[in-house]
Amino acid sequence: MFKKATSIVIASALVISLLSACAQGNNSTETTAKATETKQATTTTAAVTETQKKIGGEILFMTYRDDLLNTNYPKWLEAFKAKYPDVKVNTATSKSYDQDLKIRMSSNDMPDVFTLGTYNYADSYKEQYMLPLDEVFPELVGQWVGNDCNVHQVDKKTYGLIFGSTSFGLAYNKKIFSEMGLTPPKTLDELIATGKKIKATGKIGLAGCLKAAWVSTPYWRVAQARLDDQKATFDKMTASDAPFSVESTYGEMAALLEKLSKSGIMEDDPLSYEWETYLRDFGNGKVGMSFIYSSTPVNYPGRGDGALKLEDIGLVPFPYDNSGGPYTTLLMPDHSLILSNSSKNPEAAKAFYKWHMDELIADYDLATATISAKKGTTTSIPYLEQFGNSEKKTVVSITYPTDFKALLDKAQINFSQQFANIVGGTSLKDEFDKMNAAWKKAKAN
Repeated sequence: MFKKATSIVIASALVISLLSACAQGNNSTETTAKATETKQATTTTAAVTETQKKIGGEILFMTYRDDLLNTNYPKWLEAFKAKYPDVKVNTATSKSYDQDLKIRMSSNDMPDVFTLGTYNYADSYKEQYMLPLDEVFPELVGQWVGNDCNVHQVDKKTYGLIFGSTSFGLAYNKKIFSEMGLTPPKTLDELIATGKKIKATGKIGLAGCLKAAWVSTPYWRVAQARLDDQKATFDKMTASDAPFSVESTYGEMAALLEKLSKSGIMEDDPLSYEWETYLRDFGNGKVGMSFIYSSTPVNYPGRGDGALKLEDIGLVPFPYDNSGGPYTTLLMPDHSLILSNSSKNPEAAKAFYKWHMDELIADYDLATATISAKKGTTTSIPYLEQFGNSEKKTVVSITYPTDFKALLDKAQINFSQQFANIVGGTSLKDEFDKMNAAWKKAKAN
């Protein structure tokens, strides 16, 4: 049903360069422009200050990054408070973020500004709950690249801005590898053999961490990257009554996850292993490897005992077969920041939004190891540079076609949960049969 991707081999570093290339221009022109901006800033400071003073009241900012609310945001919000002293920013988060956000939507209790996993929401949500940004912040929208996921497929308006992009790779503890004389695995067999050696020392060879099902996302996103043509495949699946096949790349990657869980290199019970525990364990030197978002490893040092530094973390392409590579990975938009169209304090919400995506974005991307989507902004982190320089095939993710996404939602198919179910013991065939039955029913109704 599917063919393996034949994409051109590129490095993420090249992709990062492409994302910021539009911002590069003649240096003397930029210098002149900056000088002009400085003069303008000097003469308009009073006016800006008066404008800021007129904005006050309370807003609610809801984010899926509960970790940042306890670490970075207190300091960041102090900087916002210094600029807008009369605005009080209340914050909220949730362990079941998407579900709880949808509950807020259905009960008309929307936060003023919120983060959104764009791929989890059809265009109908944009129209109903989100404020188009094209007329509110045209200059800001114009500085963004790779933001197609936030553009409505029909009205072509922009309903949000991504924080940046992320990819997926095999994170590993360089200190453990150095002490044991190991090298990053380049084949699936090497991955399993390396994991067994690490597990024999009492550590976790390859973390599964599947109590939160979304942690299986890298496996099925790489399956998506390996499609010969994403759009054509999704259209073909939409037309089919039984689109989920064990012979597909989705089936192959689900079978791979099942094989890894049975190889004995993961924690004893991946389905009960907590996310926060996993972050601490990696930071404390108890985990050797993990297949994860490229933005995740930046969290390890801060969760551990201080012995693991950022430079002790490596990131390489995930070896999902024994070909030796180059392996395919997906570059996809990270979460987006959204303005509610029903805010009771729209001016304060807009001020916070612009501050976050204009003044704070570089610090946010650095703190979260996000590949920046704002022109001229780059993220310099050792393991991201290593990953960027690795030989691999990088495929840019597309937004699910409207009809395909609508059927996914109607059938209540969640690839993350389906992949986790397989690790839990459901046979690959039974899980895919269940998905096909739900899909066929959704098409019929």
